[in-house]
Amino acid sequence: MLAVTVADAFHWFERPRALAEIRRVLRPGGGLAILTTAPDATSASWMAEVGALMERLRPEHPHFDGAPWQDVVRGAGGWSEPREIRVAGVQAASAERFGDYLASVSWIAALPAAERTATLAEIGAIIGAGETPAEMPVHVTIGLTRLT
Repeated sequence: MLAVTVADAFHWFERPRALAEIRRVLRPGGGLAILTTAPDATSASWMAEVGALMERLRPEHPHFDGAPWQDVVRGAGGWSEPREIRVAGVQAASAERFGDYLASVSWIAALPAAERTATLAEIGAIIGAGETPAEMPVHVTIGLTRLT
């Protein structure tokens, strides 16, 4: 295999074990790309409020509370020095679309039904009170390394 890609999920893997499996299936010199996407929290006035609410409610989360992916790759050995490329883009925005995105966030989706409904209602009230831009900037971080 020439490359393995992981989009918005590597932080949920048992990372040393996942890197060993990725190493097993890659050819020498094969690449690993780890993608992370996030809307720009400064693109609407209510985004900071939603971000603060989510940070307050969020349980421990490996993307925010765990070791950075680069440190895990370095610790595993056998990989080139990790590097990152950051790309900005835009996507059509609406309060409904952003609400759907937040409902799909792993830890929100995993909440018990009543707690999930209450959390999404609180987020929806914040979003509904603000002006939603027609387009929302999105940041994509692409982490790259190669099997040595």
